[in-house]
Amino acid sequence: MLAYRTRIVLLTLSLCGLQLFAPAGAQWEHRYAKLSDFGHHVYLEQHELPILAHGPTDPAPAPDGKTLAFAAQGWLWLLDLRTSTATQLTNGPEVDSRPRWSPDGKQLAFVRDSGSDTSIVVLTLSDGDERVINTPTIELDPEFSADGQRLFYASGVGDKLSLWQRHLASGVDTQLTDLRQVERNARRLPSGNGVLYLHGSGAHRVLRARDLVAGTDEIVHSETLTYHLTADTHPSKSLIVYSAPIDNAYHLWTMDLDDPRVKHRLTNGDRFALTPAFSADGESIYYVEANAQRQFQLKRIATYGGRSQTIEISEWARKDATGTVALSVSDAAEEPITARVSLTRADGHPVASPFDATFFDSQTGRHYFYVERGATMTLPVGRYTAVIAHGPMAPVVTQQFRVRADRKTELDAVLEPLWNANAAGYVSADHHVHLNGDGHHRATHVDALRAMAGEDLDMLAPMSWNRWQRRIDEPLVGRQTEKDGRLVRQGQEVRSHFHGHIGLLGVKQPFVPWFFGPNNPTLGNPDLTNGDVLDYADKTGAFPTYVHPIVIDTDPFDALDNNPMPPELVTDGVLAKRMGIEMVCAWTSPLGNAHAWYRLLNIGQPIAAMSGTDAWVDFHRTPALGTGRTYARVSGDVTAESV
Repeated sequence: MLAYRTRIVLLTLSLCGLQLFAPAGAQWEHRYAKLSDFGHHVYLEQHELPILAHGPTDPAPAPDGKTLAFAAQGWLWLLDLRTSTATQLTNGPEVDSRPRWSPDGKQLAFVRDSGSDTSIVVLTLSDGDERVINTPTIELDPEFSADGQRLFYASGVGDKLSLWQRHLASGVDTQLTDLRQVERNARRLPSGNGVLYLHGSGAHRVLRARDLVAGTDEIVHSETLTYHLTADTHPSKSLIVYSAPIDNAYHLWTMDLDDPRVKHRLTNGDRFALTPAFSADGESIYYVEANAQRQFQLKRIATYGGRSQTIEISEWARKDATGTVALSVSDAAEEPITARVSLTRADGHPVASPFDATFFDSQTGRHYFYVERGATMTLPVGRYTAVIAHGPMAPVVTQQFRVRADRKTELDAVLEPLWNANAAGYVSADHHVHLNGDGHHRATHVDALRAMAGEDLDMLAPMSWNRWQRRIDEPLVGRQTEKDGRLVRQGQEVRSHFHGHIGLLGVKQPFVPWFFGPNNPTLGNPDLTNGDVLDYADKTGAFPTYVHPIVIDTDPFDALDNNPMPPELVTDGVLAKRMGIEMVCAWTSPLGNAHAWYRLLNIGQPIAAMSGTDAWVDFHRTPALGTGRTYARVSGDVTAESV
């Protein structure tokens, strides 16, 4: 493996996304208002907030059965189900999503995301009037009451994401729930007396039914580690549909609210079906699913099962005329390269990729995607800014351009690194990421290699992981994929929260159990130690690393009463034949980890200094691969074998 066969000479941390470097002690910072009951606010921002995608998301069938609202390209659209024409409804600088209809079909309520805050907007379709519900913290997931007089929504007022109810005529708000962490995705019950909603706390995700007349609130369905557990209620029957996983797949299920023990899986095979919504007559369910290019497509399936159908959009009726921009990206030798690209309209509205996944860098607030060699895109007319990057060593290129109606704009970007690491005999590696982690679009090694090329990263070690009943990317453990001298090598993360997480690099068969320790349910033997994992690594030739071990910036040995580091880190570091410590990670301090590393070095232990981003290739909101990376000198020419 790279990290322990070569001498570590340089660690770099770039937590500023499209900027070059962050200060040495920098860590990931929350962008949206922080809630008090989230230890890691990144989970709230990654899992609960809306996303930007080029294709349709968040389908909302209208009460008249003739049209369907959805989000795409950061705006709301109205699809005529007879003509397949999508008409643009909003056109502002923010990102609009998650629409829901009033019972009379005259209004749409939706989420508006500024990039640092979210609010609820109630749009009157006849005149375009907008009423806004906004506080200093986030608001999510509106839903009209059965009589249309009230609006249910989630808000972080009070430092917790709870359900609230607004009386639209008077503007009076009433808090409905006060549970830990997340209550959102309210859907009115067919009886009209209450709501079905999502409650997420830690790894537990449940659907709850709250009867506002009887005053009851009960769990009707439970899952674990299910971040896309979104649901909808039938317009007249005691029936719900929800999206829930089997390992890496997500399927649609229906359930009888009068007998929650009865469930029916609608979708088959290797699916990733998200955000289901009943049609007005309750006979169909609309949902979205990403294709191989990670572009969302609108789907429909009968409520009682059958073959799903893709709903094609034949025409996009935009508010503005369009033109095209042809972007080419090359290095100083005029050779085409892959780069990270961020495009924004003059008013700040971001552009989503029509050919790959779109991501959000929560440190700079930029949406971005990867362009291989070049790309041609159709955009609304106007002035735009392009910010283009290629790893931490190349200065960022910023260009202004204008899109004109029915014309083609040429945009050429040349990125030249200040230091060519490979030419100097160095390779770069990110030893801690995850390919899939319940994000919004599933990822493969090919997707990872594209991002690596855009970030000028040579080696990536995504870790398969498991929590209780799910084995994320288990079939990939031990697999290697190489392209153009870049290497992806699939490892494993063993997750004992009490003992500390251990990353295994070069592992061929996963260590089992994947989790243990007193902070996990007793689903087997809870009495293992990380020493067992290190012994397994020694016997199988894998390399173990303590990942994100120490959070604080100061010497952890000066604060032992507060348990600042995993309890086995010192003993394993002293006794292990070989081991790494993740010095640099997006969530922890390189300073606190350096204190422990130097103490082990000072007693003669050859502990490898590792670094990793702990990013997810499948998430919309996540640091870019290689944000935390190691540069190491190799002997001889830089090749895939040396990587």
